Amino acid sequence: MIEELVWHRPEYRGRESELITLSGCAEIAGVTQTTISSWRTRYPGRFPAIVAESKRMLRLVVRTEFIEFLAQHQQRDLKRASHRPRAEILEAEIERLSVRLTTLRKREQRHMEALKKTQKDVEAAQKHLADAQEELRLLAANG
Repeated sequence: MIEELVWHRPEYRGRESELITLSGCAEIAGVTQTTISSWRTRYPGRFPAIVAESKRMLRLVVRTEFIEFLAQHQQRDLKRASHRPRAEILEAEIERLSVRLTTLRKREQRHMEALKKTQKDVEAAQKHLADAQEELRLLAANG
């Protein structure tokens, strides 16, 4: 590793090839880094412990431990999903999407208001520019 690391599990010092970053975990799992962070919080006893970390927040875990966690996590998800009635899944999805849509509509409204303000600012700047150009033209003509 290039950066100086703080080792929480010193038995892995010199065995960096066995380690993976949290962003690497996200890549392997096909999820975002935010999801990895959520898993660390949600499953503190099951998610692999941080082996080493840098001052710039580079965190490393044991690759095989993460792959084991991921396999168990996916197995649990399959079991849980297979027991939930489809109607329940759809109701939850509809609720999630309704909340998301409300959030997006509010964001859209804020952006529209900001756009209107920006358009007024552009118009004012164009008028000031035209006025300044006209004043310069008159000064040049009068000599």
